[in-house]
Amino acid sequence: MLSNNFKKLTDAEKASLWFMAEEEKLAGDVYNYMFELYGMQIFQNIYFSEIDHVNAVAHLLEKRGLWNPNDAHGPGVFFNEELQLLYNNLILQGSLSASEAIAVGVIIEETDLEDIQYYLDYVAESKDIVKVYENLLAGSESHLAAFLSQQE
Repeated sequence: MLSNNFKKLTDAEKASLWFMAEEEKLAGDVYNYMFELYGMQIFQNIYFSEIDHVNAVAHLLEKRGLWNPNDAHGPGVFFNEELQLLYNNLILQGSLSASEAIAVGVIIEETDLEDIQYYLDYVAESKDIVKVYENLLAGSESHLAAFLSQQE
């Protein structure tokens, strides 16, 4: 049920939440896969952070009475076809070597930064969403720096 404390979301705002929910899940799913494959601590550390990001977006969806696309699928499965293709390609690339897995981390975080910045324009009137997106942005900046520091 929609709380009286929130304005009704536009279709663009809803779409941004659904996309960000799946994009944050994608990051976590890839990092967990890479940790299992290579045992590199960076992937596990950032995976746990991505769980927090997924939960933050899930909380926004729940507060607004919106369906969470992540509730319907397990690891590596997405409603958004572009994200599904991206996941598949990133898993293939990251499976080539540990250095390619680090490169995948860079790709994910650069993509997240671009997408979050893009969607911030759509949610400017929803202060709770803006706050979460800004936190996601800061997290992605930190994750990107961590991956860049691991590149050879």
